[in-house]
Amino acid sequence: MKTKDSSYGDITLSQAVKLLAYIDDKDLFAEFHRKKLARRLLFDRSANDDHERSMLTKLKQQFGWQVTWKMEGMVTDMTLAREIQSSFQEYLKSNRQENPGIDVSVTVLTTGFWPRYKSHDLDLPSELIPKPSPERIAFEFNSEFTEKMKRIKIPPPPVDERRKVIQDVDKDREHAIDAAIIRIMKSRKVVVNQQLVVECMEHLKHVFKPDIKAIKKRIEALITREYLERDQKNPSIFRYLA
Repeated sequence: MKTKDSSYGDITLSQAVKLLAYIDDKDLFAEFHRKKLARRLLFDRSANDDHERSMLTKLKQQFGWQVTWKMEGMVTDMTLAREIQSSFQEYLKSNRQENPGIDVSVTVLTTGFWPRYKSHDLDLPSELIPKPSPERIAFEFNSEFTEKMKRIKIPPPPVDERRKVIQDVDKDREHAIDAAIIRIMKSRKVVVNQQLVVECMEHLKHVFKPDIKAIKKRIEALITREYLERDQKNPSIFRYLA
């Protein structure tokens, strides 16, 4: 039964990845997927670690490492965190005098792999504001708390989060277009404007469909940064500045 379920799940993932081939903005999908993956990993909500790795492998095979390298790093972080946590628990069993008496779980994350979230200042309830200074207040967990409501409303994701994801993807696209242009120019040395735009679109089509205006904007930015220059006699020709 386990083998059958695993095989069925693998087939389902393969079919899902095939559908993604028809999506132009694969990088945008990948960023939303990374956000959801982060929550599943951090809150231990992933149904199956093998399926998570299998999904990343399939995405990598079809769209390249540029789409999956951050997510692969996240999964690796969690694997190492579990190993470290297990070693820590074994250490506490062997050194009972150093046991803090509470369950401690620490997850070390690698900067750059994980999504960044906006930090929020502590907003104390109005009842607590006029109380004595925080140095004299002691908070403790109420283990006897119960909720009378049978249903709890879960608010939808804030609009700001979606906007932030799109902004991050747009920024990553600028870097991707820059990198594609420089690779082409390094290889060709001298390229006509139209040819450069076409080849840039070809380089990036497996991840997203770049806008022609965006490519031209990045070309101008690279000229300003002195990676490229226009031919003095023919401004539609670009030269690479080594």
